Amino acid sequence: SVSDHIKEMCELHQYLKSVESWTKDHNPRTTPKTRRILLGVICRLELSSNGQAGASELLLGILQAAATSISSIETAQLSDQSFFVLCESALDISSLEATVLSSFFSQDGQNTCWTTFQAATAKGYELGCLQHSTDPGLFLQWNRLRGALFTLFMACANPDLSRECSHCILGLISSECNAGAQLFASSRPSSSTIFNDEIVSPDSIPSGI
Repeated sequence: SVSDHIKEMCELHQYLKSVESWTKDHNPRTTPKTRRILLGVICRLELSSNGQAGASELLLGILQAAATSISSIETAQLSDQSFFVLCESALDISSLEATVLSSFFSQDGQNTCWTTFQAATAKGYELGCLQHSTDPGLFLQWNRLRGALFTLFMACANPDLSRECSHCILGLISSECNAGAQLFASSRPSSSTIFNDEIVSPDSIPSGI
């Protein structure tokens, strides 16, 4: 039956999640991409069955885990691990359908998730352009978060974006523009720790996305 297949898919997802592992530098030993594709399929099947396929518990667990991870981040003291956690949480939930994401964010009464995403990403620009941090691992994970949020923004369109999501996007645009202005007003614009070939660039994750 369909429910039996869904149960098997949920078990496979949990198995893939359990074997995911990362090096101390956050390089994947196993890739989560396949698991996230499977998660998206499970979500669509659950919705098409009007919640009767048996995957509700798994999907709820994914959302609760993401909310817990995001709310645990202290944006005043960010590290490469902080950006890594936010990035992976954003990519996990962006695998879900827009209607599920809409419900998830609408239940975030304090708007914690979008606020944390925006504050953390803005802090990366500040660390690179004002505090002149030179930690390459930190900026690599921060840049991955930029890409993950772009993926999440696209996933949230249903077809329009919520006011909170739009506010987050506008905040990130403002942060990037301010960072660019500060960079070109400095005496050494070519030595930026974030606007370079490895971080914010056409060959990596470009500006303006």
